[in-house]
This record gives sequence, structure tokens and C-alpha cells, in this order.
Amino acid sequence: TISLLSFGLWGQTAEEDFHKYWDMGIAKYSSKDYKGAIDDFNKVIEFNPRKYADAYYHRGDCKAEIGDYKGAIEDYTKKIESAPNHSNSYSSRGGCKVKIGDYKGAIEDINKAIELSPKYVSSKEYYTRGLAKEGLKDTLGAIEDYTKAIEKNADYSKAYFSRGLCNIKLGN
Repeated sequence: TISLLSFGLWGQTAEEDFHKYWDMGIAKYSSKDYKGAIDDFNKVIEFNPRKYADAYYHRGDCKAEIGDYKGAIEDYTKKIESAPNHSNSYSSRGGCKVKIGDYKGAIEDINKAIELSPKYVSSKEYYTRGLAKEGLKDTLGAIEDYTKAIEKNADYSKAYFSRGLCNIKLGN
């Protein structure tokens, strides 16, 4: 176990030191120092993993950015266990599942994200689900999702490109 005294970096209380690690983790993530942010979020999680489950979500984002998709999936899953209605965790986990080829799992996660927050669905969810459908050889389903992504964001060039490739596959 970790002694609360081990968090006394600045001679403050453990709770105050926790907030310093949290703030440093967010700042490092923002400046693309993902490994440094992971270290800080590790300390937050060591402090109190149940109370500060948001650190799992942010650490998952950092792991995804450095290509540790399995580690990110584990962190998003821990966040979901503590907050089953956190749609962003499902969306992010779905994106990582696409990266590792778990297309069915990705579709399940994206569907859950859409179900939980239908008003806040972005083009990213539809694009990601389109990628998963394409991975499962559901080209028509992929085109539908790429089209939805474009409807949400008319400037989403990757969605146009992917939809175009699917149309070429179909001979359109």
C-alpha cells in the first residue's frame, strides 16, 4: 500500500497533492507528453482508484495516443465499471477495438455510446463504426455510417475518402 505521506511533494495534504498530480496529468496530456501524463494519472489512481476513476479514462486516452490500445481498453473498461453511463468511455474503447481488429466489440461499444448520448453523437462515432463495419466486410453498412459522419461534419475528409473507397469496392 502507498502511504499518504508519499504524496507530500509540496508539504501539503495528500488530497492537495492528489490535485497537483491530476492537474499535471491534464497539462502533460494537453502538451502531448503522454508518458508523463500516464505517470501522473498512475499516482492519482494509486491515491484512490474508486474515487478518482476519471483518471482511468484520461490514462486510457494517453495509452491510445501512444498506441497501447489493449492498455487503453483496460482503462476504459475500468472507467465503465465505475460509471456505466459514461458514453465517451464506450466511444473511445470502441475506437481502440477497431485498432486491434475487434470489430464486433467496437460496434457494440459505439452503439452503446450512441444509445447513452444520442444528442451528443459526433461524426467520430459514426466514422469509427463505419471502419468496424468495413472490417467485417459490411460495405453497405460502412457507407451508411460514413454518410452519417459526413452529415454531422461536412468537412470530415476521412469519411468522404472511406466512403469513396467503399463505393469503388461496390463498383459504384
